Amino acid sequence: MSAWIPQCTGQLATHAGQSGGGWAANAGLVFNAASVPGYLLLGHLADRWGRKPTMLLYYAGSALIIPIFFFAVSTPGSQAPS
Repeated sequence: MSAWIPQCTGQLATHAGQSGGGWAANAGLVFNAASVPGYLLLGHLADRWGRKPTMLLYYAGSALIIPIFFFAVSTPGSQAPS
C-alpha cells in the first residue's frame, strides 16, 4: 500500500488541478508516520495475545479499511459540473 497511496493521491490531485507532487509527498509522509504507532501497537499485542490472533485483527482491520479507499473516496473532477 505504501507504494500506491502516494502515486494515487498525486494523480488525483493533478486531475483536480492541484500540485500532484506535494500531495503525493504529504500522503507518503502521513502514511509512514501512522505506520510507526501501528507497528509498535501490533508488536505489543503480538507479545500479549500471540502472533495469530494479532494477525487476524490486522487482516480484519485491513478488510474494513481498504474498501473505504476504493469506494468512499470520489475522484475529483469525475462528476459532471453543475
